[in-house]
Amino acid sequence: RTSLQFGITALKKVNYDRVALEDRRRACEEENADVLVWTNDRVIKWITAIGLKEYANNLIESGVHGALVALDESFDYNALALALQIPTQNTQARQLLDQEFRSLLSTGTDRTDINKS
Repeated sequence: RTSLQFGITALKKVNYDRVALEDRRRACEEENADVLVWTNDRVIKWITAIGLKEYANNLIESGVHGALVALDESFDYNALALALQIPTQNTQARQLLDQEFRSLLSTGTDRTDINKS
């Protein structure tokens, strides 16, 4: 439900303009920017790129997409680690995710709660 709500919010932010949404998605396909418009597939691609490929497929059909990351201030790296099914004892993977997630928030979103996770 939360995923759907933030997806709708993202659509509102682009005035329900599908062409503009697709243009923005293409523009950030190869860079960690404009996370708001990322699809679930783009989030999976980012997870793979940061070195967590073994967990990436756990996000398929999970409802985790860019608008959720960019807009939901309660969605932190722990929530993402849970969605990825990274075991709590795998501290190395979780530390990597924490560091990369904070970096993504600072460069690709307008979130201001970066250091709260």
